[in-house]
Amino acid sequence: KIADKARELKRVLVVDEAYADYLSPYETAVDLLPTHDNIIVTRSFSKGFGMAGIRLGYAVTAPGSGIAEALEKAALPFQCNNFARYLAKAALKAKTGKDDPFGAEKNRRMKKALKECLDAQAPDTGKRLCMAETSPSVPIFMLYAEDKESTDLYELFMEEGILTVSCETYPGLGKHAVRLMLPQEDRLPVLLDAVRKAAAKL
Repeated sequence: KIADKARELKRVLVVDEAYADYLSPYETAVDLLPTHDNIIVTRSFSKGFGMAGIRLGYAVTAPGSGIAEALEKAALPFQCNNFARYLAKAALKAKTGKDDPFGAEKNRRMKKALKECLDAQAPDTGKRLCMAETSPSVPIFMLYAEDKESTDLYELFMEEGILTVSCETYPGLGKHAVRLMLPQEDRLPVLLDAVRKAAAKL
């Protein structure tokens, strides 16, 4: 519907699929390109491939749309170096042919365990620790405290030795929320223990 409306308004729709590596191959806006020549789908090597430092990504557009050619005119002449290209090629080869190359099933298991840990809290305190809705296969997520006024969740997790990113500067959020990544699976018990201890301090 959004793509249809954008085309009606003669606008280009940019779909950010930075985390698409963790999703089913059937959950992508690339599938809309045969019927929508007004879409740009952007992907990154920063997330699933863990290569944020090389600052490399790519865009997919409909053949014949003219969008790729227009982007080429606006692109910087040295936007990607040969070393980054070499690393990207090696990363693609390393993931090819694997059943679950980005650990989506592992992420689902860990998020389910985390959700169960959060659900085990007393529901009537008004100071629960909650997890925001994200795809179960994506490793990044947000935790937030229902008590928005007095909770600095970043500090609570630091006390337990868990580094997070405070949402204090995020519009609409605050210091009662943090972003974090799932750990290696063998370190999940450490995170769950920290979640229990942080929740007990709310």
